[in-house]
Amino acid sequence: MVSSFIKKILSQFKKLEDFNIVYENATRKFVFDSQKNNLIIIIGPSSAGKSTLAEYLIKQGFYKVRTFTTRPNTRKDNINDDYIRPDTDKIDINDSNVINQLIREYGLLEYNIHAGSLYGTPKNELMNAIKNHQNSILVCENNGARSIYNALRNECNLLVIFIIPDSLNQIKRRMKMAGKNNITSRLLTAKREILDARNIAHFVIHFSESVKVPNNDTLGYSIQNTYQFIKYILKLN
Repeated sequence: MVSSFIKKILSQFKKLEDFNIVYENATRKFVFDSQKNNLIIIIGPSSAGKSTLAEYLIKQGFYKVRTFTTRPNTRKDNINDDYIRPDTDKIDINDSNVINQLIREYGLLEYNIHAGSLYGTPKNELMNAIKNHQNSILVCENNGARSIYNALRNECNLLVIFIIPDSLNQIKRRMKMAGKNNITSRLLTAKREILDARNIAHFVIHFSESVKVPNNDTLGYSIQNTYQFIKYILKLN
């Protein structure tokens, strides 16, 4: 079921009937320039499906922008670890001087501290992406997308997409399934991010679990629909 809260948010956008789940932000128009490369930034609340969408786009040939973190490496990361990390794991995340030094050293255009680690996007990685790749993809949070948009919107076709769920309960259920902690705090953050969507996103895409699709693969349906929309809006073959 789509909650009244999400219905109210979606009512602030114009639905694009050709793509069913896509809503256009009338106050933030996307302008395409065929002479520029494309950078797609995916934002949205935790557990909305951002990473799954990004992974699919990467498989379709989109270049993944490398990001920075102080989070120690894990066995899972060893399989495909494309983070940029400092030389040492012994970093005092509570020391503002240390954080500011890392921001300067790695040229982080946007950054945030999450679960005791610093995350961010180096400007040189973004510039490499938009100069050398036709289509690049980045997943970040709202403020990060805002910072990157303000800095690079004239350098490329910068498309900001916000993924929105059916309800906060849908997010809560996915968080529990993923074993995430601090769920109450995460839900408050998710609500703020959803309310902020109109201030940063060009398009909101509704990843609904209530839509009727073959094999009940609602996530697959949403991802395929989003991919076709991105190809259309960026005039890709």
